[in-house]
This record gives sequence, C-alpha cells and structure tokens, in this order.
Amino acid sequence: MPPIPKSGIYTLVRVISSALNPADYKVMDYPRPIPRIVMGPSPVTPGADFVGRVWQTTHPDLKAGDLCWGKLLTPTKYGTCAEFTLHTGEHGIAKVPDGYLPLTSQGRSLDELAGVGIAGLTALHALKRADLPYNRSKGKETRGGGKLFINGGSGGTGTFAVQMAKAMGCDTVVASCSAANSELVKSLGADEVIDYRSQDVVDSLKQWSKRNGGQQFDAIIDNVGNNADIYWNCHEYLKSSGGIYIGVAVEFSSDTDCALNTFLAPGDCQPGLR
Repeated sequence: MPPIPKSGIYTLVRVISSALNPADYKVMDYPRPIPRIVMGPSPVTPGADFVGRVWQTTHPDLKAGDLCWGKLLTPTKYGTCAEFTLHTGEHGIAKVPDGYLPLTSQGRSLDELAGVGIAGLTALHALKRADLPYNRSKGKETRGGGKLFINGGSGGTGTFAVQMAKAMGCDTVVASCSAANSELVKSLGADEVIDYRSQDVVDSLKQWSKRNGGQQFDAIIDNVGNNADIYWNCHEYLKSSGGIYIGVAVEFSSDTDCALNTFLAPGDCQPGLR
C-alpha cells in the first residue's frame, strides 16, 4: 500500500485495469543509479495509466467510490500494476463520465480506457500546442481547418492524434506508418498514408506539397524522432510563417541533432529557429 500524504491533493485508487507505456520499462534500462533515483529503492512496481475506484481522496472533484481514470505524473515506486496506486495533484485524473458504459457490445471497455492516459493526453497536448484546428493564437476560436503531418501514425500517440485531429476538424491529415498498418490508419481518418518502409518520407512530403499546388503543412507532429532529415527539410513542406514542428519522441544517435535539441529544449521547433 502506498504511503498516504499528510497534506496536499492526492487520490488513493484501487486499480481495475492498468496499461504499460515505453516510459515504464525504458527507465529500468537506464544505467544505475538512475532507476533508483527516479523510482526509489527496490522493489518497485511499474505502470502509469489506470482505471479504478477512488478509495480515499482529497481531490475537489472526486469522492470515495467514484470510477476514475488517468495517469501518474512521474514514474514512481508505487505504479499502477498493483492493487492500489497513489495519484498526487489535481491534474491527470478524472471521474469516468456517467454516460460511459463499459460494455463490449457497445464498443467500449475499462481496459481500453486504461490505455488512454499517457498516449491520449500526449496526442491532445501536441494538437493544442500546434494550435490546430482552432487557431486560438489569432485571437478567436475558429473550428475547422489546418493541414497536419503525423510521423508515426500507427503507434499509441499517433492513433489518438489521427482520430482527434479529424474529429476536431483538421482538413487534411497525412500520416506515416508501415504498409501493414496503412488500412488501420486510414480507417482512423488519415487522408493519406506514407509507407516509411518502401518510400522516403522526406521525398514523399516534398511530392505531397508539389501535388497540392505548393501547399504546406500547418504543423508536423513527430512521434518517432529517428529521422532528423524530416526536420532539416521541413522548410519545403511546413509553413515558414506560423508553421510548427513538435517533437514528441526522440532517438539518440550521432546524426539526430534535431532530436537531441528537441529533448534539451522540449516543446517545438519552428522553421528559421534552428
């Protein structure tokens, strides 16, 4: 049982379903003593995403017995792959909507909801940071519009981003994935799919711009981060004024300077600000 804080906002959750993300196991691959510093001394329990029942809470929007879902804010010794987990703070946890029916016949389940936390909220944050499709930075909310490229459209964050972008009104969503996953990504709403295994992604993006009369993307969300050329050539397919490049994931190597820079200065990169 996780220790209960003596003050502050916290929620002790009895877990029904949990989900694993790369962050849950990649921390354990780091050289010692990093895992111990991040998660505490052994034994530790992995897991950040969850669905469960509120057991005890000081959260203003929750009470004991509520069905809740969310994610832990950081890796912890008391993860969600256990009977109980402890969520601290006000954000990252919410009551399951009353209209949500966890019935397989209706296409929804608590197991599926448990997998939304990190991937789903990352996708939503990326879209909001990209200012699509609402254009809030222009002083008014105008629903609809915008062209978006998602690198890595069939992964956890990518599948959420494709669906959210189309549901929120993006005009055009282009995504990269393997041929094996192309039909899945199209079924989620992608207007065009680039098979990164048989096509050069950078060349395909350049050709997309040419085919569409020189049009350029309003935003690029990179969920893979292993091809720095996508960033270094983005001036050819990403708007120079207002266009935004968001690096969600990075892969460290000697030739991925963009990925490293994005990691050191998390958020986004814009053309001309390299």
